[in-house]
Amino acid sequence: MDSTVIAAIIGAISTIIAAIIGIITARSKDKAYSELQKEGGEYKKAIVDQSSYLNIDYGIRIISPTDEPVHGDTIEVRGTYKIMPPPGTLRLYTIAPDKTEYGERYWPQEIVKDFFPETKT
Repeated sequence: MDSTVIAAIIGAISTIIAAIIGIITARSKDKAYSELQKEGGEYKKAIVDQSSYLNIDYGIRIISPTDEPVHGDTIEVRGTYKIMPPPGTLRLYTIAPDKTEYGERYWPQEIVKDFFPETKT
């Protein structure tokens, strides 16, 4: 084969590969953008509905650990609920059993993200 023909074939293959990569990249960006929009919509909805979701009894009960003091750097907390709270609205707090001269000591923990609707846990 002539070197010009081989160069043309390689150029055509490169163009096709670049086009495919461009399409895949655009689709992944669109998907990421739509997921971001969805999360933003949920966040805005939670802010708008802030006064209403605070007045609902979600039936949240801690089942583990029990009422005994626990020790350690990391403690897994498990519980149940009757109604699932809106995303990003449930947060646990660590409370020290001893009060200081400044009052009760407590530390906010991470927002609860792991919900299992099939078992309501």
